[in-house]
Amino acid sequence: MFLATAFGENASLDDLGRAVHASPFHLARLFRREAGLTIHQYRHRLRLRAALARIADGESNLSDLAFQLGFSSHSHLTDAFRLSFGMSPTTCRKSLDLRQFHELSRNLEVPPCAVRMARVGAECLTGLPVPPTPN
Repeated sequence: MFLATAFGENASLDDLGRAVHASPFHLARLFRREAGLTIHQYRHRLRLRAALARIADGESNLSDLAFQLGFSSHSHLTDAFRLSFGMSPTTCRKSLDLRQFHELSRNLEVPPCAVRMARVGAECLTGLPVPPTPN
């Protein structure tokens, strides 16, 4: 759950390993085997999906959006966005309707096993039950 909720933070692999009480290298290997993509790729998809949703909601300050989502700069967000969606965030915002935003978002769907691993990461990695999170 840590990775799915804190994707905008620049947490290191060590930080993620500590969060689920596992070796960072074991976590990386297990995540890739189960999810079919690396932790970096997973986090990148989460960031791009969040960027797409915020742009669809009318976000206009791309510099602030980039930093809030964990991109290093406005141009980093724009380049990643263009690579994934074939257009810049500004072009996307000006030319697409809500249905088209949802279609683009499907390109970045996260594999179900990655979602499962994000929820039960510590239990999956250590074999120990995960204590419930306080509400």
